[in-house]
Amino acid sequence: MLMKPLAICLALTLAGPASLTALLFATPAAAETPQASPTIKQVRLTEQHVQGFIAMQKVLTELARSLESAGASGAQGDEQVVQKLEALARENGYASFAEFDNIAANITLVISGIDPDTGKYADPRDLMRADIEDIRKDETLTDKERDELIKDLEAAIEGTPAVAYPENIEVVRKFAREIEGVIN
Repeated sequence: MLMKPLAICLALTLAGPASLTALLFATPAAAETPQASPTIKQVRLTEQHVQGFIAMQKVLTELARSLESAGASGAQGDEQVVQKLEALARENGYASFAEFDNIAANITLVISGIDPDTGKYADPRDLMRADIEDIRKDETLTDKERDELIKDLEAAIEGTPAVAYPENIEVVRKFAREIEGVIN
């Protein structure tokens, strides 16, 4: 199974505090391009972090839809969205949207390695390396497509850290189905 969308999602999520905000305003083409130098401040996740993430993701999805249908843009529209995001973060137990964004990056780092069918965890970098091997063998791709996919995955591998807190895997695994339901 090729994981290009997962790798790009992971790279975007790890891109820093503005990544989720940027995704709300992103065009489809912009959403396909990983940001440079992904970073993440890893923290020990709690069940409350994950539950707040799930609740907030549901609201963020609706917010993104309403912004898209309203065609919100411009500095005033952007400032209103930032205010809404900050308020949503506080309502869901976070000090700020930046804190939520960091928790989201930690959760995404873990969930990207959990097999939705078996619940088993594998390092996402290893999964992406396996995808590179599959891409190299895929005869349906042109050389250009193959090179682009491999380049994207190599960049994602480089920007994806190892999980610093192994206990985060169990916390995220406990809510994996719910998380998958709100991020897909």
